[in-house]
This record gives sequence, structure tokens and C-alpha cells, in this order.
Amino acid sequence: MNGISTKSIIAGVGALCLAAGVTLTSVSAQQPQQGQRQRGMWMQRGPGGPGGPGGPMGRGLGGPLGPMGIALRQLDLTEAQKGQLSAIVDGHKADFEAIRTRMDEARKALHVAMEAAPVNEAAIREATAAVASVEADTNVLRATMRAEVFNILTDEQKAKAAELKAKGDARRAAAKERIKERVKARQARPKAQV
Repeated sequence: MNGISTKSIIAGVGALCLAAGVTLTSVSAQQPQQGQRQRGMWMQRGPGGPGGPGGPMGRGLGGPLGPMGIALRQLDLTEAQKGQLSAIVDGHKADFEAIRTRMDEARKALHVAMEAAPVNEAAIREATAAVASVEADTNVLRATMRAEVFNILTDEQKAKAAELKAKGDARRAAAKERIKERVKARQARPKAQV
């Protein structure tokens, strides 16, 4: 399969699924060789990547498609479907690389505009609009890929995907509520006097 390992395909498929609104539970990705930095589009995460963790390029939290809400492994994909997913990912790889390059350049320009003295509001707004434009292009591409992924699923798999997404949404909502409660509890505590 063009020198692509099963792990690479699974990693690409996982990234693809995450982008359509789902949570990928356990996809293994190839590890870089010792001393080599991971630079794959959906493998890099952290403040070092443009936009930080899970930024507009979907790094870390979703790869090229962003969070998808379902785990592909739970959909019992056939070998043919796995091949189709791999083809979808490969078919858009160059598009995402081009967008990643544009985003890097747009963010650098924004950073330069924000650091300039004296402050040039027009330049900052223009650079911010350029970043937003790339984010919009990214979202369109993700939506396109999500539609392509869902076109290869059976009706049963689509129903299961919707069920898994609903469960994931409920878990996220519950976690968000727990965080709100903790914040309220912390704010209600009397402040320690020094």
C-alpha cells in the first residue's frame, strides 16, 4: 500500500474521524526515530504548534478534521472502508499541508503586527482577518472530508456514530458542569488573610 504502514493508516483515519466531531479513543501512531521531532500534521500538539493545543489546524485534538465525536474502531469498519478512509486522508494531505503553511505565515504576520511600535490597529486587524480566512478555509475542508467519510459508512454505522457522538457530548457537558461547580466552590471559600 505505497509503503504506508497499518499504524500510519490507523493514525490518519483516526485524525480524519476526530475532525468530523468525534473522539478517537486509542489510535496508535508511528513514533519518530530517536532525536527526530514529530512533525506530522495531526501528530503535533502543544503550545509550539500554530494556535497552540488543538488550534485551528486541529493539531492534537483532531488532526485535519477536528473533533468528530466517534471512535472509528467502534464502528467495525470493513477492510474496504479502511482503504477508502486512507484514500480520503491521502487525497487531502496536500490541501492540509498548504493550509498549514498559510496558517504559519498568517500567524507570524499577526505576531509581527502585534509587536510593532507604535501600535498599528489597521495592520493588526488585517493580519487577524488573514488568520480568520485561513481558519474558514480549514473548516470548509474539514466539513468536506467529514462528508466524504460519512458517505462510506453504512446506515447502521452512521446511527452508531450518532449514538457515540451523543454520549461524548453528554460526557463533555457533565465535565463542563463539574468544572463550573468547582469554580463556584472555590469562589465561595473565604480568602485567607495574610
